[in-house]
Amino acid sequence: MFVMHNPVRWVDPTGLWAVCPSKVIELAKRAAPYAEKTVKWVWDGTKWVGNQAVQGGKWVGQQVGNAANWVSNFFSRGGQSIVDTLVKNASNLKRTQTVMNNAANRTYVKSTQLIQEIMQATTPMQDTQTATGLKWVVEGWYNHSFGVFELVIDPNTNTILHFLFRST
Repeated sequence: MFVMHNPVRWVDPTGLWAVCPSKVIELAKRAAPYAEKTVKWVWDGTKWVGNQAVQGGKWVGQQVGNAANWVSNFFSRGGQSIVDTLVKNASNLKRTQTVMNNAANRTYVKSTQLIQEIMQATTPMQDTQTATGLKWVVEGWYNHSFGVFELVIDPNTNTILHFLFRST
């Protein structure tokens, strides 16, 4: 291919890319409408992504607000005393059949001390799967693995609904 009509400086040694400059200009003219459509599509896509991000931000803000209201209501109704009572009576907590079905593989399920330590480690949040459940998510170690303990208790029935360690 000759560029700038200078075969000495710009030579394609294979001879495979011989293109006439007028053909390049013609191809560019033909491609221009598609490039314009592509730019518009990318711009529209960018606007769509931006709108989704705004909507997602609104949803996250609502969830944070809901959680803050729940925590505020929880403590105004004597939430800390509920947690204190659960900690004190941890040895009397019942376990659902699902929790007990996994007790053979999850020996920590029967550990009153671990349950108490999890409850004392942080403030519980409202469990999203149950109407009255309290959920603790606490980092910890189990079987030489670092991860997160998830503990969900229904204070109305004094029952552990969910107890799981997830290694990270």
